[in-house]
Amino acid sequence: MDPIISIGIDNCFAIKRWVTPSEWARVIREMGMRYVEGVADLEIEPLLTPRSWHDDWISQVNEQQAKHGIDVVMMYSNDTTYGTVGFAHPDVRIREHYVEEWFSEFLRIAGAIGAAAGYYVQGIPEEQLYDRRRYQEAVADCYGCMARVGELAKSSGV
Repeated sequence: MDPIISIGIDNCFAIKRWVTPSEWARVIREMGMRYVEGVADLEIEPLLTPRSWHDDWISQVNEQQAKHGIDVVMMYSNDTTYGTVGFAHPDVRIREHYVEEWFSEFLRIAGAIGAAAGYYVQGIPEEQLYDRRRYQEAVADCYGCMARVGELAKSSGV
């Protein structure tokens, strides 16, 4: 059986120009696209936007998906992946904040619009990279965070 391949668009192109779901959804549909990779940097970054906005954004996206026949199939973030080492951070407070605050809300948002979530672990700081014991600790921290995020994803329907 041949694979089914769908072509979509990353809504990152809309940053600073078409910022609301009604704007970017309309533009995407006018371009003839249906499948969308949503970027949290487009006015829904979990720690930079107020929680009171998140539910409004979710409602708007769901309304626009139905209205324009588009499907936000995945969510990801550029800001967060460039701004922190995340799961390998040497300070547990940063890792905890990242998982419990950022990821829990990011996954809740993705689940509420029926999207998957994409992400990657950014890296390991140099001071840990060249010390075998500290490197192994960083890798263990990453795996631990990934397991917790997996549970959050499951409970969010992602």
